[in-house]
Amino acid sequence: MPIFKKIGNRYIGAYQCGAGQDAYLEVELVANHVPVPELYAKSPMAFSLSEGVDPEAIREAALLGAKMANDKLGTTFGLKRIGYIPNDSTRYSIHARVVSMIISRVHVLESNEKK
Repeated sequence: MPIFKKIGNRYIGAYQCGAGQDAYLEVELVANHVPVPELYAKSPMAFSLSEGVDPEAIREAALLGAKMANDKLGTTFGLKRIGYIPNDSTRYSIHARVVSMIISRVHVLESNEKK
């Protein structure tokens, strides 16, 4: 089940797939590609899904998700900052899907505002 929320200039996205395959990310988007977005750790979960994620793998997955969404939508969104849960799932493909979902939702919201 996807979760999406906007708080200020941050977008929060999550997939709750169950069986330890959940993923949560918080991102700040910009209009163009940022080669190395800043990473920051959020508070760990009380019930851990892993012993610890690899922050670089999170960054790579997030950049892949942004590329997938931008290629599909013809957009140029970039990631300025990426917030992650230190003991989140290590299934990084889910993190890529979270970012792709966030960009898709933001694109739809912005398209609807222009109408």
